[in-house]
Amino acid sequence: MVKENKAQIALKKVRQYLLVGRGKPTPKDPEPKVYRMRLFTPNSVVAKSRFWSFMRKQKKIKHSNGELIAIHEVLFRY
Repeated sequence: MVKENKAQIALKKVRQYLLVGRGKPTPKDPEPKVYRMRLFTPNSVVAKSRFWSFMRKQKKIKHSNGELIAIHEVLFRY
């Protein structure tokens, strides 16, 4: 049996997600800018929450006025 160090154990608990989202289309802005973000979180629910938290702080787009286009888990290869 191989012993694992703390860094390897920590990597197993965190997953990498690539999220793509934008603001909802409006008559004023029919094609809003698309934003992509790479996040390290334990699961997809936390990734979505963190995405909207950052969007709210950085780009002033709330979850109610935005839409999530895609969420992909980036798999690590050892």
